[in-house]
Amino acid sequence: MFKLIKLTFSGALAVVFIAACSYSVKNVPASYKLNDKAGLAVVSLTVSDECAQGKGHGYAYFTEIREINTRKAYSIAMQGFGSERDWEREEKDCSTDRGNYYGRLVAIELPAGAYEIYQIEGIAEHRKTYSKNKISVTFMIEPENINYIGNMHYHISKKKIIYDVENMSDRDMDYFYKKYPKFNEQDFVTNLLNVEKID
Repeated sequence: MFKLIKLTFSGALAVVFIAACSYSVKNVPASYKLNDKAGLAVVSLTVSDECAQGKGHGYAYFTEIREINTRKAYSIAMQGFGSERDWEREEKDCSTDRGNYYGRLVAIELPAGAYEIYQIEGIAEHRKTYSKNKISVTFMIEPENINYIGNMHYHISKKKIIYDVENMSDRDMDYFYKKYPKFNEQDFVTNLLNVEKID
């Protein structure tokens, strides 16, 4: 399912204000233990053709999620940096091929409950792009489980982002178990992303 998001540009003050509203989160360590208060959210975030916005633009892209009841927000770096990237492009120059992407597998602890992806952001120097559209891509987190919520892929072109949600569990969970060998399939549940709306 492909969805189109229009982008809007904002200045440095907006970057400071919005960034202060969300908590930057990193992957849990390999020693992480499941608990009855929270679940492990596993999602792959991949990006293709981002150079369409201008070669060498240097944007860092972020996916913003929030807990639906409390509105507490979390910020996740989509592409990662250096060793944080789990997938690299097959070639250095940007390609329009959706299959030529880079990205990372995200494994973060979230309190049990209902969540939504509500914003996509890009930051470079003193400029910021963010999704002009209202979006809601929802998912559930069950406690004491590994919650696989799917792959969210972003195809970035000039002034717009096309994203689609897929079940890539064969690829993603195989990679997850290599990074977190202490876990097994008995801890795994599937709570796939659900595209609610885009205005």
